[in-house]
Amino acid sequence: MAIATITDNEDALIGAVEALKTVDDKKLFAIVESVGRRDAPAPLAFPAAYVYFLFDRRSQAAPRPVYDRNFEILILNKNLRGEKQAAQDTYALLEAVRDSIIGKDFSLTGMGRFECTGIQIVDYEGGVIAYTLGLTAKAYLPVPGTN
Repeated sequence: MAIATITDNEDALIGAVEALKTVDDKKLFAIVESVGRRDAPAPLAFPAAYVYFLFDRRSQAAPRPVYDRNFEILILNKNLRGEKQAAQDTYALLEAVRDSIIGKDFSLTGMGRFECTGIQIVDYEGGVIAYTLGLTAKAYLPVPGTN
């Protein structure tokens, strides 16, 4: 059985973010998509979440190859009430996304549970604040020669 692909992983992450709702049952994010497989993002609506694959890094070679599969989710939010309020509003979004993903494997074949590797501010300009949420999960490849 083949392990989950990078695309499978991205789709699971996108699905987890798309499923987030506000208290009045509206979608939490206006835009949720991959920026690694599609054209450039559509004109921004806020808040927005963009999922992308960063890299695989081998963490074990034998007997079974294991890779740390790394992704980021770029979260953008707009708030013209000031940097402090923009940051606080965005913290809630970051925490909701993180909590919807960490500890889950989304039933992806050959994948471990996702862990958060960090949260980092990317930019704040014109009322738009951007953070990245780093995620990693183990990808357990088949033992060579057993296919």
